[in-house]
Amino acid sequence: MCGRYSLGLSWEELASQWRLTSAPSPPWSPRYNIAPGQDILAIGNDADGEPSAVWVRWGYPMRGRMLINARQENLQTKALYRDAVEWQRAVVPADGFYEWAKSSKQPFRFVGPGPLNIAGLLLRSAEAPPWRIVLITCAASRWMEGIHARMPWLLTSDQVPLWLDRSSAQYRALVPKEDVVLTHYPVSRRLNSSQEDSPELIAQVPDS
Repeated sequence: MCGRYSLGLSWEELASQWRLTSAPSPPWSPRYNIAPGQDILAIGNDADGEPSAVWVRWGYPMRGRMLINARQENLQTKALYRDAVEWQRAVVPADGFYEWAKSSKQPFRFVGPGPLNIAGLLLRSAEAPPWRIVLITCAASRWMEGIHARMPWLLTSDQVPLWLDRSSAQYRALVPKEDVVLTHYPVSRRLNSSQEDSPELIAQVPDS
């Protein structure tokens, strides 16, 4: 699964990376413990095919629970995702994500050599706010060995434009790659509280 991530980049860094010409409202500020139920920053193509950043609520309400992830293997077959994956694909920028070891419940932070691109899917909700996002997960790569069996689908730089292009069906051929090299290290258990959000959360701590 993917239940927490961080994005410590400044707006200037994000705008440069994504060629964004307008800022979201309210303005962006770095965050270190982004959790379900919060409004998160998502990137999609506007009507002119240019990248645009918007706020959207993470989590889709259904049958008394909150759906926060969609399995990559089910995108083409589950009715809930069928139209969304055709027209409402997005990317959630991150600079790391967190996972808890099942045995010790110790949180670990996973980072790559640069920014990460998490595949996301926008879903229309009957509840306010009307637009929600779920993060797409896939089978864990070798970089997750011993921690968890699932991980966020990290799009490579060559996959991102195909994923966001709504004028083409090339996204259907995309599959998770292991090209994104990950390293991980233990972080503070303060991460367990979604109310915590400070740079100290991304610091390495002794593995307990």
